[in-house]
Amino acid sequence: MTVLETTKVAAFNIVELFKLSGPTKAAIANGIAGMAASLCSQGVFVPIDVTSQRLMVQGYSGLASYNGGLDVARKVLKQDGIRGLYRGFGMSVMTYSPSSVVWWASYGSSQRVIWRSWK
Repeated sequence: MTVLETTKVAAFNIVELFKLSGPTKAAIANGIAGMAASLCSQGVFVPIDVTSQRLMVQGYSGLASYNGGLDVARKVLKQDGIRGLYRGFGMSVMTYSPSSVVWWASYGSSQRVIWRSWK
C-alpha cells in the first residue's frame, strides 16, 4: 500500500498543473499509482511463483528434484542467475498492470464523484 499512496501523492502533484476536473485528476493519479504498485508487487510475487511452479513439477520426466523453496531458489540462482527467478516477469506485468490501472482509476474517480454528491 505504501507504493500506491506515495505514487498517488506524486502523481496528484504533477496532474495539478493541468486544468482538469477533480474526478479526472483522481483517475489519472490513481491509475498511475495502481500501475506502480502492480509493478512492485510483481517484483515480489514472480520469484515466489517461479519457486512454487518448480516445486509443483519436480520429478516429472527428468526435471530436477528439490528440498523446499530455499533449495529451489539456490539452484535457480546457480543455474540461471537472478533472471531465472524473474522468468515471466514481463508477461506478468503486462497481465496485471492494465487491470490495476483501470481498477484504481475507476475507484479514485468514482470516490470523488460519490463524495461530491453527498455534500
